[in-house]
Amino acid sequence: MRNLLLALIFTLTSASSFAVLGGAALPASAGLVDQGIRPFALQSGLPQALALATAGVQVRQTQLPSGTQIREYLNTNNIVFAVAWRGPTMPNLQQLLGNYFQQYTNRPTATLFSLRNAELNNANVVVRSHGHLRAFQGKAFIPSLMPVGFPEDQIQ
Repeated sequence: MRNLLLALIFTLTSASSFAVLGGAALPASAGLVDQGIRPFALQSGLPQALALATAGVQVRQTQLPSGTQIREYLNTNNIVFAVAWRGPTMPNLQQLLGNYFQQYTNRPTATLFSLRNAELNNANVVVRSHGHLRAFQGKAFIPSLMPVGFPEDQIQ
């Protein structure tokens, strides 16, 4: 019973841990540490840092208690235009994708291969997710909100 209660509390508090795709960014002091989620500095190489600065993109990175890292990419209007994840567990995609989750779950799946690799690519949103036990990664972005000239491969 105690474990169930703790899981419920974590689920309820983690729902506001980070902004959702297409939503406004949460303030930097949104209580992440209190919820067991550790924000940490983005460690990137010079080419990526240069591309981010040139496009006016801000990146916020957090680590879930499971060890999964989540990056939010903010445009100059402080809107989350992209998210990326990497880690031993899948993040809550319904929480990350927000209003775009329904499109993701309604995508056609044709093969067993798609259980490990899922992709949605339409005019509204692009989602690419793949992985296996203890090694998941993916990204999602809204093409219309991406800064002009910002390359997709910088979303990592």
